[in-house]
Amino acid sequence: MKKFLVLIMALMLALSGVAVATAEETPVPATIALNTSSYIVGHRAEATATAEGVTGFQWKSSAPKIASVSAKGVIQFKKPGQVTITVTAKGKVKAVGAVTIDVVQNSNAIETSRVYLKGNYVYADILYTNAGDKPVKKLGKTEITVSGIEGHSAFTAKSGMAKKAIKAGEAGYVTFKLMKVNKAEIDLTKAVAAMKPAA
Repeated sequence: MKKFLVLIMALMLALSGVAVATAEETPVPATIALNTSSYIVGHRAEATATAEGVTGFQWKSSAPKIASVSAKGVIQFKKPGQVTITVTAKGKVKAVGAVTIDVVQNSNAIETSRVYLKGNYVYADILYTNAGDKPVKKLGKTEITVSGIEGHSAFTAKSGMAKKAIKAGEAGYVTFKLMKVNKAEIDLTKAVAAMKPAA
């Protein structure tokens, strides 16, 4: 009788172990949400993932040359193409989710990075997408519009320089020197600058 009871208990433990293993192997579906629907070369998006019982995720891009993703879910769109962003759970609960994105080229994909002081001069770093067929290191005379700086709304920059050549079809930051100021009297906290796209 004792042997029979031992066998029954062993069988129950074995079945219990199989059930637990099966439950652990079944991933929980994870949902990925992006803060933009504009997937343009040179732009970026912040993605968030949610899944029941999960507090942390690992992010992966199927094609980092098209779009890379940081450990915090920040996606940088680098060049046209299709890419799949995948998340997996870090903790005990397994979770998997994915979203496929079509990154597109836009010749007007220009946006401001930041406006800042360097010495007594105001500079603007502007994200520029090279829609041409040759690398670009320097931009010539460029019209810059500015908001958020009292008494100033437009500038004509003599030139703009990129830290490294921007390849055709890719995006990079171009730095423009805008004006000399009294740094003790200027407030740039709300300053926004933009480069007029080439006609």
